[in-house]
Amino acid sequence: MNSKDLKNVLMDCLNFHKRILVTGAAGYGKTTIINETFENWKKSIKVDNGYKRGDHVYNDTKIHVDSTSISDPTDYKGLGFLRDGKAKFLPIGFVNDLENAEKDNILYLVFLDDFGQAVPSVQCAVQALMDKYLNSKHVLFWGSSNRLQDGAGVKMMLNQIKTRFHLIVNFDFSCKCLIEYAIEKNWDSDLIAFLYFSDDTILINDNKFQDLAKGTNPRSIEHFSDLLKFPSTTQNSLKLEIYSSCLHESFARGFIEFQNIIHNLPAFNTIMDNPETVDIPSDISTRLALISLISKKASKDNLLKIITFVKRFILEEMVLCLDLVFSKNPDLKETKAYVDYEMSVKKLKYNIS
Repeated sequence: MNSKDLKNVLMDCLNFHKRILVTGAAGYGKTTIINETFENWKKSIKVDNGYKRGDHVYNDTKIHVDSTSISDPTDYKGLGFLRDGKAKFLPIGFVNDLENAEKDNILYLVFLDDFGQAVPSVQCAVQALMDKYLNSKHVLFWGSSNRLQDGAGVKMMLNQIKTRFHLIVNFDFSCKCLIEYAIEKNWDSDLIAFLYFSDDTILINDNKFQDLAKGTNPRSIEHFSDLLKFPSTTQNSLKLEIYSSCLHESFARGFIEFQNIIHNLPAFNTIMDNPETVDIPSDISTRLALISLISKKASKDNLLKIITFVKRFILEEMVLCLDLVFSKNPDLKETKAYVDYEMSVKKLKYNIS
């Protein structure tokens, strides 16, 4: 399941009060997507007097992210105290808040992060807590976990726990989803162009070797985008070693080769002098490198010429280039050239479909 589909399913689970467990490799953004989806859902159900889901209006909605991999069973069943002459387990921490959820008219989403790494005694304690709120409309449980093959310390999840979730879905990241996220977060434009040139095989999580070499996943690629700002990454003698310290060596080597293509591109001024007639590279890697160069050089003064030039590319490449241009230069969205471009793209997409 990709990120867009996962967000839609999570929204449905919030609207219909369903428990879901999301599995997937480490560094793929499960926790981030769950947190962001909850916050977006919370905004969407806001009304004047609270938060409306169906026919019920809550005073508030809250998410509690619980790191189950470092938890103790007492975090969920409580601690033993003497009350009224009898020994009882009394709730502590967030569990105490759940006790008052109905009285306070608050909807709590309890997010059990890294649940597959929790020891069996913690899983059993959580099971008892989930059963306690089985029919509650004020407490909802979600979870996330890596899988056995991900090398993340997951040994097992008890079958009786798995049956407590209405859905168990596996989340996978594709290059297409990663590019959309990268543009939104304003990653390095060379890196985005390289991702467009690549396919899903670059996302490597190889756990056969128990050393400290890193795989390539969305988290490590985002770290890599920040790493490219380091002055030391401009030294050719250090590039491979530094890049490989952040992600898989095969990705690092491929990106270095892509950067070499960029350095051999035609001068930007030559393109701007003749946007309608200058030769367009025939191979896709050079065109994508050119897209990265253009996105860095865009301004109000040359925007029309850039649009004129990239309209000669195939539609997908044109859209990628101008998405990069406008994400890096939001002020350009106020220009007439941007409005005309948006209209022309909509017409092209309509004609193609």
